[in-house]
Amino acid sequence: MNGRKFVLSSFAAALVIGGALAVFRPATGESEDVRPGYWIEKLQAPERGFDIVIVGDSRAYRGLDPSLLPGRALNFGFSGAALDPHYVHTAIQKLRPGGTLVVAVSPHSLTALARKANAFDALQARHAADLALTRWASPGYAWTRPYTMSQVAALTRGRAALLAPASPSEAFHPGGFVASARPSVGSAPETARIYAEMLEAHPVGEQEIMDLMYLLTGYLAAGYRVVVLRLPVSPDVLAAERLDNAWLKEQIVGTGLEWFDCPPGSTYDGSHLTSDSAREATEALAQFLAR
Repeated sequence: MNGRKFVLSSFAAALVIGGALAVFRPATGESEDVRPGYWIEKLQAPERGFDIVIVGDSRAYRGLDPSLLPGRALNFGFSGAALDPHYVHTAIQKLRPGGTLVVAVSPHSLTALARKANAFDALQARHAADLALTRWASPGYAWTRPYTMSQVAALTRGRAALLAPASPSEAFHPGGFVASARPSVGSAPETARIYAEMLEAHPVGEQEIMDLMYLLTGYLAAGYRVVVLRLPVSPDVLAAERLDNAWLKEQIVGTGLEWFDCPPGSTYDGSHLTSDSAREATEALAQFLAR
């Protein structure tokens, strides 16, 4: 067998094996595992090309649909994103002069833990050739669901992991919005417990919030419109996070930034909005931005 035939046969075998494995193992729920090229497209979105850019963590990219906003909009949210100067400044580069920055605040995005384990930083640090190859091969991931470290870790826990429930059905929309078809829940005690423990070890302080406001007021002075919001979560998760919305709104408005009160919404896991609630939140935001 010559070299070319060997390469082609090896590639075909990998696809067959990957497809077979996809049938017998559950999804992990990690969007980045399934569509890695999707996040690279966000990262490489054109500079100065958007009227509105949304920043935040997974609550942002699952909670706001840019296609429902006026003008050309980009959801620049990434899992675990920290609202630090590096990330926000990169987002600002995507905006046209005088455009609107929408900042979806979550307690986690204001912690040192988020800065340390920032998916955005890890993605941006990858070599350009690696990013290009991953983006090119990304469509295959959606079919074969190749093993990632998170999936390997799940499989090593034994047969029970193979029988775990499938992840929420996801729809990857142009512009950076990922919608979930999973039904809503009234409470999420396990999610609330995880957030409570995480924020106990890595609390959000007034200094972190003041640092963010100092950063955002600088963009306001540079001629950008800046709107801050907090997307709805379940009551038990809200209580676990211990960040008072009324106090946060007072701080934001006091610096001249704009605050948007999101309408109530339903989540599928206590932390992320269902697709219907995401649409309602975005439509309300669109009306606010049109003022």
